This record gives sequence, structure tokens and C-alpha cells, in this order.
Amino acid sequence: MPQASLTTRLQAEHQELQQIEQHLEGLKGQLKEKLLDDDEAAIAKLDADIASQKRKIEHHKLRIDSLCAQQALEQKAAATKQKAQLRVESAQLGN
Repeated sequence: MPQASLTTRLQAEHQELQQIEQHLEGLKGQLKEKLLDDDEAAIAKLDADIASQKRKIEHHKLRIDSLCAQQALEQKAAATKQKAQLRVESAQLGN
């Protein structure tokens, strides 16, 4: 996968993660209001929504970690390829 594509995917994951975190903060604010109102049904729904958002956050963090690892592997492979090419060029100059 090209480096630019990985970078684009990483940026998209970070943006989506940020949006989910903002949504989660909004849900937490709503939960505080419903706790004051003692609205059990709304509290249960918000608890479930908050748990879902937390799972999404963890999922995106894992995806980001995976993309970073993939990016590092691609960079290492490119560096290895470049070293090999330099060795070939050096050997050709030596002959």
C-alpha cells in the first residue's frame, strides 16, 4: 500500500476518533442531566450509548496502532531496498 494512502487513512482514523470522543463527552453531559432528573429509562439508554462509544474509541485506537505499525514496516522495507540499491551501485563502481 502506498505511503500516501496510509497517511490519509491515519488522518481519517484520527478525525473519526476525535468526533467519537466529542460525541462521548456530549453523552456524558446528557447523562448528568438525566441523573439529576432521575429518568431511569434515559439513564439506561445513555449508559448503553456511552459503552458503545467507548468500544468504538478502542476499536479506532487499535486501527490507528495497526496502521502505524504497517507504516513503520513499509518505511523499513523501503530503507532496506534503498540500502540494497546503494550496495549494488557501490559494487558496480568498484568494478
